[in-house]
This record gives sequence, structure tokens and C-alpha cells, in this order.
Amino acid sequence: MKVIERAPLAVREGEQVPYPTYSVRPVSLEVFSDFWISGALWLPPSPGPWPGLLVAHGHFGEGKSSGESQAPAHAMAARGWAVLAMDTPGVEEGDVPGRQIHHDDGSSNRALLEAAGTSAMAIQLHGLQAGLDYLSAHHDLDSIAVTGASGGSVQSLYLLKIDPRPMAAVLASPVPMPREPGAGGCTCDVVPDWAVPDPGFLKDLTRPSLWLSELDKPAPPGLPASATWEVIPSPHGFSAPMIQRAADWLDDTMGREPHGPIPDPIPHTPSTSLISPEIGATMLSDVVKNVSN
Repeated sequence: MKVIERAPLAVREGEQVPYPTYSVRPVSLEVFSDFWISGALWLPPSPGPWPGLLVAHGHFGEGKSSGESQAPAHAMAARGWAVLAMDTPGVEEGDVPGRQIHHDDGSSNRALLEAAGTSAMAIQLHGLQAGLDYLSAHHDLDSIAVTGASGGSVQSLYLLKIDPRPMAAVLASPVPMPREPGAGGCTCDVVPDWAVPDPGFLKDLTRPSLWLSELDKPAPPGLPASATWEVIPSPHGFSAPMIQRAADWLDDTMGREPHGPIPDPIPHTPSTSLISPEIGATMLSDVVKNVSN
């Protein structure tokens, strides 16, 4: 099996933007050799340990700057959580042809990755795992959870399946999983080995997960007892009622008292303040050159 080797974690941090009970700053993480992925870190000012939350984004036109990433990040930071929202290649400052993996613009790079024995989803999961490395190594955390909306829910579920560190997950507006080719959405969600419907796909999910559907529909077949399925009618994404439910559930699941209410309205940091430090010019074609057998 061919794999792309991860680089030792390196971090670049930008200027913080202060809020009354926390701050946010852009960060860049080296995921592969000279290949940096951008993100944003929300951090309470008081001494830890804190619970940590990793946020994966969907296909809303932005990554860490999207409302679907920022709103839950601001909400949980206000409640005393350390939150890291990660971009994927091809969004925001990484939106250049040589790094694009999404929709039609990313088709050639997805084919390139598949020819190298990997996939666009693998690249996204490597980025999230680098985020877990950063949270664990650089901040005083007592636990970590993961969340995301739409395509971010796909990444969150797959991360839960391959990495033991997240203790829980919240999946907002989840799409059918495993993602099948031709099922709609972006093909970057497809993992070749997981692209065939399998009623046992979810059976190994023993850690708690909260599934917040915006549509009035039944839970997917095979959802285990560790998972909770709830319907909160709302637009597709991470609505305010979903964020409130996610915050209460995460605090309860992690066994902690909330440190404060969710701000109303929830702030939104200008995207210009979240531009990450230099991510370099390394392209995905450069990354696959380092594939080893």
C-alpha cells in the first residue's frame, strides 16, 4: 500500500484577535514536507486544562472563515473550550489550482492522488490529524472532541474511525455515509475502500456521537447505541439551535460545567484577520513525489 509520509509537526502562528473571554489567531501547520495547511485557533485566556474541539469544514465556499466553522468555534470558546478550525487544501489562502481538491476544479488533483495510492479524503484527514497533534502538544487539554457540518461531518466521522484521540463527535447536517461516487456533493468525500454501502460501516463507533439532522428523516441504518440521532429543522449547515444543542451535549459528554453562555449574537471574525502565516508554494504534485512503497 502506498502512503504519503507526514512531516514532523511545525507551527506558524499569526496575530491574535481578542474577545472578552477568549482570543482567536490564524495558524499554519506543516502536514507534509513543505506543505502547510491553514487554520484558526480559539483559546481561553485562563490556565488550562481545557477541553479541546477540532472543527472540520464542509463545502460552503470557505474553510475556517465560514460561518459553519466560526460559529461553533466562537460558541465553544466562550464556554471555556480550546478550538481549532482547520482548512483543507484548495480553500481560502490555499485556493490555487495546484492545491485544489474540491468539485470540478479539483478533479485532476484527485486523480493524481488516486494514482499515487491515496485520496483527497486521506489528505484532509492528515490535516485534521496534524490539528490533533498541535492541540495535544501545544496546549493544556484534558480531552478532545471533533465536529463539522455537511462535508465536515464526513471528515469528523472518518477521523473518529481512524484516530483514537477524539473522545466524541458532533455531526451537523450529516450527509449519507460512506459517500458513494455519484451520490451528490463533492467527490473529495469518497474513500475508495469505503464507497460501497455496508450496513456494518458504523458498528465500530463505540465513542459517543451526536448526529444533528436538519431534515426530518430516520437515523441511518446500523447507527450504534453510542450514537444519538436528533432532528433540528433548519437550513443545511450548523444552525444556531444545533450549536446550542452541540454545546450542551459536549459539556455533558465531557463531564464538565459550562463556563459561560453562548454569545448572542455569535461573533464572526473577518476573514482578513484569519489569513494564516505563509503556507508556501508546494503543490499536491510535489507531495505525491514523496510517495514511498
